[in-house]
Amino acid sequence: MSTATGPVRRMLRPGQAAFESLFDTAYRALGTGVAAALAGGLPLALVVPGIPRPLEAWPLLLVLALPIGPAIAAAFAVFAAARGADAVRPFRDLFRAWPRTAVKALAAWAALLAVVAVLVVDVGAVWGTPFAGLVGPVLAVVALVACLACVNALAVLAAEPARPLRAALAAGAVGAVRRPGPSLVSLVVLAAWIVVSLAMPVLGIVGLGGFALLVLQADAAASTAARPAPAEPPQVGAVRPGR
Repeated sequence: MSTATGPVRRMLRPGQAAFESLFDTAYRALGTGVAAALAGGLPLALVVPGIPRPLEAWPLLLVLALPIGPAIAAAFAVFAAARGADAVRPFRDLFRAWPRTAVKALAAWAALLAVVAVLVVDVGAVWGTPFAGLVGPVLAVVALVACLACVNALAVLAAEPARPLRAALAAGAVGAVRRPGPSLVSLVVLAAWIVVSLAMPVLGIVGLGGFALLVLQADAAASTAARPAPAEPPQVGAVRPGR
C-alpha cells in the first residue's frame, strides 16, 4: 500500500525544488514582462494619452509600435534560454538578448505592421458595401495567419539569431498553418491578453504580459519545431545481424 501511494504522496507534497522552480518561473515571467513593456511599449505609453482620438491616428500608432517586435523577440530569447540559466535575472537577460535579435525582429515586426496597415485600408474600402460579407472573413484569416507567422518567426529568431530573416518568416508561416493546435492556443492567449490589456492596461501589460509571452514562446517553439524523420521501412530480404 505504501509503495502504491508513494508517487501520489510526492505529488501532493511537492518538495522545495518544485517550489523554487515555480517561483523562478513566476519571477522570470513577471520581470521579463515588465522589462519588455519598458523596452517596447514606452513610446505608445508616452504618446497615446495625449492623442484625443487614438483610433483616427492609427498610422502614428503603428509607427510607435515598431519597438514592440524587438522587445517580444528579446523576451522569447530569455524564455528559450531559461533551462540553461544558472540564475534568474530577467532584466539583465532581456537587455542582453535585445541587441542579438533587434534588427531582424524589427524587420519581421515591420512587415506585420505593413500587412496590418494594408488590411485596415482594405476594411475601410469595403466597409458598408455588398462585398463586406465576402471580403471581411478573408481579411480576418489573413490577419490571424500573419500575426501567428510573425510571432513564430520572432521565436525562431530568438532561439537562432543567425537564422536568415526569410527562413525565419517561412518557418513561422508554415508552423502557423501546419500545426493548428499550438496556433489555436496562441490565438486564445492573444485574444485574452488584448481584452485584459484594453480593460486594465497596467494589469494586462505589466502584470500578465510576461506570462502571456511565456505561453506564446512555448507555442511558437512547438509550432516551428522540426518534425521527426519517419522511420525507414524494413527492407524485404534484408539479412539480419547474427545470421
